[in-house]
Order: sequence, then structure tokens, then C-alpha cells
Amino acid sequence: VEVLPTPTQPNLTIVNISADPPSPTSLDAFSLFVTVDNQGDGNAQACELLVSCLNPTVAPVTLAVPALAAGQGAVLVADFNPLALGVYAFVVEVDSGNVVSESNEEDNTGGLEVTVVEPPRPNSIITETSFQPDPIHAGQDLTLLFTVGNTGLAEMPAQLVGIIQGQTVCGSVEVPALAAGESFSSSFSFATLESWQELTWTIVADFTDVADEESETDNAEQVTVSFLPPLRPNLAITQFEVASSEYYPDQEPQVLVGLIGDGDAPAGPFDFALRLAQG
Repeated sequence: VEVLPTPTQPNLTIVNISADPPSPTSLDAFSLFVTVDNQGDGNAQACELLVSCLNPTVAPVTLAVPALAAGQGAVLVADFNPLALGVYAFVVEVDSGNVVSESNEEDNTGGLEVTVVEPPRPNSIITETSFQPDPIHAGQDLTLLFTVGNTGLAEMPAQLVGIIQGQTVCGSVEVPALAAGESFSSSFSFATLESWQELTWTIVADFTDVADEESETDNAEQVTVSFLPPLRPNLAITQFEVASSEYYPDQEPQVLVGLIGDGDAPAGPFDFALRLAQG
């Protein structure tokens, strides 16, 4: 009796599928890494591996699988261009053309869901505001101080911060590019203001809209300033003395006058007049 060797057959199996990056953004190209093993006891000839996605539809990718001896494996890479936002159910099938006779034809497929997310964006906001001097009087120069921060996850390009009072654009301040989480402090000064009232300014980050931000509704903060009455000088005579009560007609009188400035603002230079009344 002739004893024949036990027939051997290969068995191609998908043992791992991963994406790089795991959650690509809609701006990122990405790759699927597929590990194929021959878990049978026979050699597998070269074949093809099909990577497809029907929901949503993605153009299929066909990869060449090399011949694999029993126990041997291979890693294949399928590259994809950026996709729209959504969840993609990829299906991977080894020996998609059914050219390899295997001991198990039911374990040739595998699947992976890949979620394409929004790309990180910057978000420029005004985080702090104040003014100097505080308190302020009508007629004094005003300086608005502010801090602009990037609370987003991507770099904020160089921007302008606008200063608005009512419908009037008072000016703007240049702010350099800000990394995620970075902030920048600056100020804007006004010429002498004569207003004796309450005024409100709006400070607007990304004034010219140079960036697509996470939120376009949180760029502005208001600063309200209440002006006190103007600072004014006040002169008071503290001393008035005549050296003598009697003078000859040709003699000049000697008068000692004391002045004090006790107002809120400096006084002078000014003229001082003394009138001599006869009587």
C-alpha cells in the first residue's frame, strides 16, 4: 500500500487593518495598512487584494499580494486622497479574484470604519480689555489695552484688530501670527477727547476676516468708558499786603501778593494785574 502525503492548502486571512492617521481630516490624504497572513499549511500563489467602500462610495484600490509560504505574511498599503467629512466603512478582501484554492474561503475579508473629521481651525478672540488712565477725565488722552488670544487648534495667521466707536472705525492694530493657545497684548491710543459722557468702543479680532475660524461670532468685546468732569486749574490769593499805608505822590507802592494753584490741573503761564484805586 502506497501512503500518499497529506494534501496541503494555504489559507489567506486578513489579520489587521489600520488607518494612518486614524482619524484624517478632510484636508488629509491617508493610508490603510492591511496585514495578510497565510495561516494554512501550503504555499499561496500571488493574488490580489481589493480595498473598497460602498457607503459612501470611494474608488476601489487593488493591490498585488505576493506569493506567501505557509506561515508567511505581508503588509500592503492602500493610499487615498482627502475625502469629505463622514464615516467610511472600508471592506478589504484578499484573493478577490479567487485564484488561490484555500482550506477556508470564508475568512478572506475584513473591515474598518474611518471617520473623516473637520480640520483644526484657529479661533481669535479678545480675552482681556482695560483702559488708561483709570479713572479718566474729559480732555485727557485715552489708551485702550487689550489681549487677543487664539483658542483654536491651528495657527492663527497675522491679523488686524479693529477699534470701532459707533459706526466709525477709529483704527486698527497689527497682531502677529498666533500658535494654538498663544496670546498677544497691545493697545490703541486716542487723541485728546473733550467728551464728558459715557462712550463705548468695540474691539474686534480678525477684523478683516483673514482666517476661517472655529467660531465667527466671538471676535468682539466692548469697552465702556465713563469720563469724569474735565480737570481744571484754580487760582486763589492767599496773601495781600501793602508795605505802607501812606505814600508820596512820586513814590511807587510796594504790594506783596501770594497765589496758590489748588485745582486739578496746572495753571499758567498767566498775567497778573494790580489796579491802584485813588481815594
